[in-house]
Amino acid sequence: MSPSLDPLWFPHILADILHNTDWQTLLSSRLVSASMLRLVDPMLCGPTLHLQNNTAGTIEAISWGGDLGGDYLSARRVPYFYRNGSKDSRAAAIRKVRDLKLHTDAATEHVNLLLQLLPPHAKIWIEHDKEVFPDRSTATLNTTISLPPCRSLSVAVGSACKCQGAAFNHVAPSVTFYPYDWHYEEEEASGTRSQCALVDGVLNRGVYELHVGTDEGYLPKLFKDVNLQVNPELRVVLLGCEDYWVDDLVKTRSATAKCFNIPESQVTIRGVDFN
Repeated sequence: MSPSLDPLWFPHILADILHNTDWQTLLSSRLVSASMLRLVDPMLCGPTLHLQNNTAGTIEAISWGGDLGGDYLSARRVPYFYRNGSKDSRAAAIRKVRDLKLHTDAATEHVNLLLQLLPPHAKIWIEHDKEVFPDRSTATLNTTISLPPCRSLSVAVGSACKCQGAAFNHVAPSVTFYPYDWHYEEEEASGTRSQCALVDGVLNRGVYELHVGTDEGYLPKLFKDVNLQVNPELRVVLLGCEDYWVDDLVKTRSATAKCFNIPESQVTIRGVDFN
């Protein structure tokens, strides 16, 4: 009998060989047979997954830290996240993700369905800012983003985003929020400070802790006219304000408490003791 690469023959031996092979060989092995495809596909996506989608509905997936080991320097594209890729392989990959980073300028129903498959221990990072999409005025949410329970949630948005048109829903009790560069464009801003659906939805009554990564204390301007649904027990931690003058720190703390309608005692600045 001639040698066979079919995993039906000594699958554990073949799996060990594939675990120690290079990326190009893995991709080529997918073309051998359907059974080989089923064996190889789980090896192509590790616990860290980076998804990027756009208004055309295209999804690009990059993963690292999987069965091949390595870090972001060895990141590789995952082939079955393309439009005609295997739905089963995509679902299996999402279910084992520990860290998901989503770069999005347009939520789609397809992406939203994938997000529902994330395990509750996953950490989610949503990137929605100018560093990825220079023309932020074109960003849009055609479909509401609804996140499942997760270990942690981080959201980064650009100041000029005008993606209103849908909604952003989540159930994370703790959120880290990064408003990028909006304070540099204060002169250009007018009317409602935020027109971004992610800003509108980042807070809800289920959020007990909000970490804000910003080097300015202008949260009241960012959330101007936003219909905030704030938990009365919300605690806010401001990051990046350690170098402020004492008077500025006091003003920033007071303005933040007023913005969220909570006592000043529930607002802290990392590295600063007000006692």
